[in-house]
Amino acid sequence: MSAFKFDINMTVDENIELFFTLMKLIDKEMADLLISNIDKMTPLPDQQRHRTTARVSFNKAILEGLENLIKSKKA
Repeated sequence: MSAFKFDINMTVDENIELFFTLMKLIDKEMADLLISNIDKMTPLPDQQRHRTTARVSFNKAILEGLENLIKSKKA
């Protein structure tokens, strides 16, 4: 994954799509978790307060998703 670089000639959406395509090759479950919650982060709000709110919401959803993955693997 360290070889991935955002391409300034592509749109943000195209770069995100490429990132997730590559991520699925490495860890499909994590990619699916991120994909299912990316709408909480995009488009990134202009105001810092709204960015923080979006980031907190995204982080909470990812944490819950990771906890659910761990629980399902233990079962």
